[in-house]
Amino acid sequence: MYCENCGAKLPENGSKCPFCETNTNVATEAVTQTQNPFLGKEYNFSGNDLVIKGRWGVRYKVTVAEDRLHFETVPAKKNKLPVIILEDILAIEESFHMRTVNILLGIFGLVLGCAGGYWGFVLPVFVLLCYRERKLKIHVRNGKILTIYSDDKESVREFIEDLKKITNIKQ
Repeated sequence: MYCENCGAKLPENGSKCPFCETNTNVATEAVTQTQNPFLGKEYNFSGNDLVIKGRWGVRYKVTVAEDRLHFETVPAKKNKLPVIILEDILAIEESFHMRTVNILLGIFGLVLGCAGGYWGFVLPVFVLLCYRERKLKIHVRNGKILTIYSDDKESVREFIEDLKKITNIKQ
C-alpha cells in the first residue's frame, strides 16, 4: 500500500503514514502500468568507512515505480524523502567524496611518513584509493536535495543513465 498524499510505502499495521501523518484508510494500491521500462528495478547504494565499515554510512534501496522513485534507508530515521515523483526531478549531480575520518587518517599517515617511517606513506595512498565514494545529489522541484553516497561508481553511473531515460533531465 502507498500513501495517497506523499506516495510513501506504508507499513502493514498502523493508522497513519509515518512520513506525512495522513490516515492510511485513504491509501491505495500502487498503479502498475508498463510504460516505464525500469518499472520495479532496484538500485542498492551504500557508502564505506575505514574505521567502522558499514556502521556510519547509510544504505539506500531505490525502487523504480511507474511515476516515482521509492527510497528505503537503513537506518530508517535517515529517510527524509521516502518518495520522489519522476516529473519533480530537476537535476542530478555526481561528485567525488571522502568522509572526514578517512581524510584525517590519510593526513596522519602522511605525517608519520614525513617523520621517517616510509611505511606511513602507504596509509594515505591506501585511504585515497580504497575509501573514496561517489556523492549523488538529486535536486527536486520543491527545493529539497536528496544525497546518496555509494562506493560503487558503476551502479551510480547506471542509476544516472537510467534516470536520464525516464525523466526530463538533460545532463
